[in-house]
Amino acid sequence: MLFARGGAWRKTVPLQDGMLVQARGKLTVYEARGQYQLNVSLVQAAGAGLLQAKFDALKRAREVSLSIVLLGCMVAAPSN
Repeated sequence: MLFARGGAWRKTVPLQDGMLVQARGKLTVYEARGQYQLNVSLVQAAGAGLLQAKFDALKRAREVSLSIVLLGCMVAAPSN
């Protein structure tokens, strides 16, 4: 079970069952039961998921820069 406050981590990665993640937070003890709990402040995809996310971000950035270059060429083209 995951308890997270603020919801800022939700913007970085949509969680799915069986997904590998890296989590950052504060480890505390729930004194009533003597159980450990992790109060999560950051969740990132791990393994292949992290590599895929980085690849997708790079791909989007290149598509945007290519669109800007093509748009610049269209603006600079002489009209007949």
